[in-house]
Amino acid sequence: MIVGVSVAVGTGVGVSVGVAVALGTGVSEGVIVAGGGNGVSVGAGANAPHAENSALSASSSSESGAARRFIAFALYFQAIGHKAGGTRMKEPGFFNNYDTSVVIGVMLAVGFAVALVTVGPGFATRNFLAEAVILAATFAVARQYLPWKDAPKERLKGPRRELIMALVGYLLIMIGARTHYSFGLAWPWLAGAMLLPVIAMVSAGYGPKAWGLRLPKPSEIGVLAVVVLLTYGLSRALGAVLPASELPSEDVINLVAPAFTTIGNVLVVAVVAAILEEVFFRVYLQPRLAAYLPGRWAVLVQALMYSAAFLPLYLYGNRYPLPLAAALVLVTTNGVLAGYFWRKTGNLWLLILLHLLAFGRYGL
Repeated sequence: MIVGVSVAVGTGVGVSVGVAVALGTGVSEGVIVAGGGNGVSVGAGANAPHAENSALSASSSSESGAARRFIAFALYFQAIGHKAGGTRMKEPGFFNNYDTSVVIGVMLAVGFAVALVTVGPGFATRNFLAEAVILAATFAVARQYLPWKDAPKERLKGPRRELIMALVGYLLIMIGARTHYSFGLAWPWLAGAMLLPVIAMVSAGYGPKAWGLRLPKPSEIGVLAVVVLLTYGLSRALGAVLPASELPSEDVINLVAPAFTTIGNVLVVAVVAAILEEVFFRVYLQPRLAAYLPGRWAVLVQALMYSAAFLPLYLYGNRYPLPLAAALVLVTTNGVLAGYFWRKTGNLWLLILLHLLAFGRYGL
């Protein structure tokens, strides 16, 4: 968009102001305001250089001239809004005026404080301060080099019904995780929950765009590679300089088949965690949330839900106290980053690679 402003002052008889805005296709909008001691003329047309031809003349007092200038500029900005696609000014409110980055920062600060009090500085810095650094660095790269516009998505066919199904599936995930620590039988719950969005999307007839099945672009693969290298490098570097954790590191417990061999566990993680989790939380849940929330808030809400899915592990597997387990839920780095990748690329393959290569914290 090109904006030009010209001001011409005569020998005490008047002032003229011209404003021209050229939009991408070469179409321009213009407003010419000319006013003198005894009157004002206002012109608005489809082409700024010829806006004087359609000027409105008025012979009134200087106060009337000021009012007409105000009206002219109001009409001008309204015309720009129509040319830009008819977008309306956002209504005031929490979801439109507060950046989600502020909320994420507050959550990490609260979690850090809780971990500092309940465990100690080592655990707090490794699980919250380090996550803040990793998220800031990787998200800055993703935001700078991924497309600014959201990726085109297939129109939802039943957002309310599908969102309810996603919430039912999420409840089954939580029940399955909790059941594992009481009865050791989690896979029927988890398999049913993870397959719900697959069944819903197949039965509704969604196409490849909704699944994110296109091949990723080289530029997107490049951004992913930088994010993976940043995550690995920062994890190693921070792990070497930060104080040791007061608690031993806990491996994520395989809820599906704990008796599998090492190769079997790798396959389970690759298939269940990387593919089904990404399909459930990013491909299915996030777009249904975005039907009712602004896009960035849909990313944050699904990231919180993804993090909260590990709450049974923290409470019943690792046996952390409730305040500490709740604080760990506030760490949304992986969910936010994956949600942003999905929002901007709409590519499932990138999500799977991101999950497998960048969700670990090597050295922390």
